[in-house]
Amino acid sequence: MRVHFRHGSLQGLENMAQNSFALLTNLGRAKEAAALANGTAIIITHIAIGDGTTVPSGGETSLYNEVARKAISGHGTVIGASNVAYFDIFLAAADGPYTIREAGLYDNAGDLIAIARYDPPISKPVPSSGQTVEGTVRLQVAFSNIANVTIVVDPSFTVPLQRLSRLPWIPVLSMTITVPPASPNVGDVYLVPTGGSGSWAGQSGKIAEYTAAGWAILTPPNGHGISLPDGRVFEKVGGTYIEKIALDNQSGKWNYAVAAGTANAISATLTPAPESVAAGMVIALKIASSNTGAVTLALNGTAARGVTNSSGGSLKAGALRAGQMATMVFNGSSWSLIGVNAAEIPEVVTTMTMYVRPDGNDNNDGRTNTAAGAKLTVAGAIAAFDTVFVSGGAAIIKLGIPGSYAIGTNIGLANGMILGDAADKESYILQSMSTTPSAVLGVVGGRLSVVGVTLRSVHAAIAGLSTSLGAIVSLSNVALNPGVALTSSHIVSAPGCTVTVAEMSYSGTAASCFAASGGSITLSGAQNFNNCVFTSMNAGASAAGQIQVSGAFSVTGTATGPRYSVSTNGVINTRGSGANFFPGTTAGVTSTGGQYV
Repeated sequence: MRVHFRHGSLQGLENMAQNSFALLTNLGRAKEAAALANGTAIIITHIAIGDGTTVPSGGETSLYNEVARKAISGHGTVIGASNVAYFDIFLAAADGPYTIREAGLYDNAGDLIAIARYDPPISKPVPSSGQTVEGTVRLQVAFSNIANVTIVVDPSFTVPLQRLSRLPWIPVLSMTITVPPASPNVGDVYLVPTGGSGSWAGQSGKIAEYTAAGWAILTPPNGHGISLPDGRVFEKVGGTYIEKIALDNQSGKWNYAVAAGTANAISATLTPAPESVAAGMVIALKIASSNTGAVTLALNGTAARGVTNSSGGSLKAGALRAGQMATMVFNGSSWSLIGVNAAEIPEVVTTMTMYVRPDGNDNNDGRTNTAAGAKLTVAGAIAAFDTVFVSGGAAIIKLGIPGSYAIGTNIGLANGMILGDAADKESYILQSMSTTPSAVLGVVGGRLSVVGVTLRSVHAAIAGLSTSLGAIVSLSNVALNPGVALTSSHIVSAPGCTVTVAEMSYSGTAASCFAASGGSITLSGAQNFNNCVFTSMNAGASAAGQIQVSGAFSVTGTATGPRYSVSTNGVINTRGSGANFFPGTTAGVTSTGGQYV
């Protein structure tokens, strides 16, 4: 059985008719008078308890039979009786066994200041007796001037008083009422707000508990908590009760962490550390470095788990950006980003340059012309443009340094440019690595300008440049030197496609140099033929295709084969430059509605 007790209402009234009472001793009176006269203080430090049966008279200097003495654990004043102080000691379950019939209040000199009688006595058994009893013994003593009494509380005392002794977080009825209720119930507890009046005047920030003796005022330590009937909880921090849970939540400490580790193998630490990483856990992670590929996260030293997009797929490069706040939820096996990630939202720019270098890396972001910043391949740069919306300008792929650059068979950009060096095109080589390429460079729809490069293929190819799906292509200062024989043409313009050619050079063997098969080819600037061999013709226009000369135009070099072939309503317009305009060794041919002018 566990029993809690607290002796109460033993006031310092010398009414000997009372069975239980407390009074100042003669020595206590003398010390109080001296303190009043000299402006000093009585320093109260201990309470002794005893089992003596003699009724106190005030002349005592010690208890009749002291059985225990303990440092004071709590104190206060009785509301409504400003000169009455109460003093507490706490008796733990192991203290005893005692039969408490008397108690004494001692000062720092060891003198008995007040003595009390308990009738009926208080029994304090120990657990071995079959009863577990612990609680507070309280003495209330009247002084002439409470200001001259100093109480020293046991600094090692760790069991709080009354209801605080059992609950470091206690319920209170209100923390906004400033006037003490007129008819409270014993045990009602309030937090006294600023502006308290009546019995609560001057007690702001303290706990007021209604007892049989009136309002007891307690001063809890920092860290003590209270809860209101509406469910809100407050904790005392820096002397003030604050809505701690709400503030903690607002602070983000519960789920906020800063990414550490590497860009793709992230580690993070929540403080305080979670007991486990459970399904449904949500974290807010500040990203330190942009990812370059798939990502894992190890939280508070747990095993690294994959991070996916909201659809469950691996993250693409740039999904997490440096400085970004990323919110993730754990699904039991991996972390899932909440919402659309950065790699899924095109970046809106007017013009963007993506650098490519032979010493680059397709995991780089391509924004700088360095080995650590540039892409490795043209295909890698094009893939990066998938995350960019270029509004009104061009998506520029800049070849950063001289060298050979691998290209895919087909390129499709809304408005793109591949830029080498117009003054040194032989040093910037776009090279098809495909084993069965349809063309060294194939453009599928969109618009593409190619400047200052050499087009070459490692394996046999059909064409140098092929077009489809209405592609619009501009070639300037480009060398078509495939390095292999072409079974088709250097330049093919398919139906609905447009190719503009300026400042070009051609080498090697092909069926033809220009083939406008339903599309158009416009020639301008200097065109140089380096001993080319054309098995079908130099220039061919068919199926209403057109080849025309525009602006300043010149032809140098030599070629072997027919000069031209125009048929099926195709048109070759040399602006009257004659049948020998295109280099070749045999005459051109016009048939089935074709026109050569």
